[in-house]
Amino acid sequence: MATRINSMPQNVARRIMKHAAESDEEVVLTFRQGKPSRVFGHKEYDKMVQLPHRVKPWEHRKKKEGTPDPLGAVDAEPPVGLSRRKLYDEE
Repeated sequence: MATRINSMPQNVARRIMKHAAESDEEVVLTFRQGKPSRVFGHKEYDKMVQLPHRVKPWEHRKKKEGTPDPLGAVDAEPPVGLSRRKLYDEE
């Protein structure tokens, strides 16, 4: 969707003008819902895009443990003296 100059948010237009006044670097606009929302210098944007590929934050995240059993059951061996024969023995 093409955005007309009249519908550009004022703060985005100000940031574009600020970037233009400070340097001759290209400007990168990001859009949300068809309207320009953020302004970056080209080097700044390229650095921001490449950072996750170098750092790989998903490899450093802690693994989620499984949800605990709400009844508190644990995996354990049954007591030694407990067997089917002893449970049903009439003696």
